[in-house]
Amino acid sequence: MSLGGGEGGVVKDSILRLKSRLIRTLKLENLLFKFLPNGIYVFNLHRIGDRHSCQFDRNIFSCGVDQFEQFLLLLKASFDVVDVATLSQILDEQQPINKRLAVITFDDGYKDCIDKAAPLLVKYQLPAAFFITTDFVGSERIPWWDEMAFLLRQSTGRVFKSLSTGQDINLQPNTIEKQIAQVIFTSKRDNNHTLVQILDDMREQFPQARAQLAQQSNSLFMNWQDIHQLKDMGMDIGSHAKTHNILARMSTEQQLHELTLSKQVLEQQLNQPIKYLAYPVGRYHCFDQHTLDNAKVAGYSLAFNNEKGKNRFISERYSINRYCFDEGDLSTLKLNCIVW
Repeated sequence: MSLGGGEGGVVKDSILRLKSRLIRTLKLENLLFKFLPNGIYVFNLHRIGDRHSCQFDRNIFSCGVDQFEQFLLLLKASFDVVDVATLSQILDEQQPINKRLAVITFDDGYKDCIDKAAPLLVKYQLPAAFFITTDFVGSERIPWWDEMAFLLRQSTGRVFKSLSTGQDINLQPNTIEKQIAQVIFTSKRDNNHTLVQILDDMREQFPQARAQLAQQSNSLFMNWQDIHQLKDMGMDIGSHAKTHNILARMSTEQQLHELTLSKQVLEQQLNQPIKYLAYPVGRYHCFDQHTLDNAKVAGYSLAFNNEKGKNRFISERYSINRYCFDEGDLSTLKLNCIVW
């Protein structure tokens, strides 16, 4: 059973969205952001760079380099930025959260982390945690969301029949980015087909685009030397599971294997304990109570979801909320911190 608020959560979310629209209409984001309540605000990013030049999933980009620098300056001015070890200590000792604390995290382990994010983190002396999908490290693998984006973008002018919805989608250049985002969105929520089935079906529909991708050499992710370099910079390293498949669609045994093996690989490669976990995708429908239980069994001490919300107190240390920084939009990020 996936986690979430059920019907009551839907009503609450609708009310918060109305509140959000009102604040935005009145242009109160900057003012109200100055008066955020005390709590732990965890911010999550994925890729840093020029999304428009990317042939893969452009929606995975959090911001450009200049926008990332502005993001860091905002956090440095508005919060005490701490590492995950400090967060863990606060929870272990049941310390009161009497100030505004921020934690910076990155998921997946893209090469941008070491090339673009790390130099600015060092420049401003800010800690961050990097959650690594171990099967991606040092490989030329293209994750399922990036491959879907590539196949669809290279097939504009054709019709895609969605396995998830059964609908025909006329792929057009002026709408392709929205169409890619929608296909990936529905794929994450399709409980009737696995991601492998959805991707295989797409490959069969677009063999030319698949052949084009096969001819390329792509290294999207960090290698072990890069990750060691982050460790040497004082950054936290955590697990983002082994394959990045959606945990809630796995059996309890498969989930435990995903979480345990990735932890073991990281510990062997880095020669240090790996205590922290971020669930792949991280929305409530992508992990369940079995996942939380397995995170404990595997030996993690903290785990993060990808649901926005300030942590004024943390009653469940295996489902800590994070705000996603998307499209370099600081205004929306401020608004989310105010409302959620």
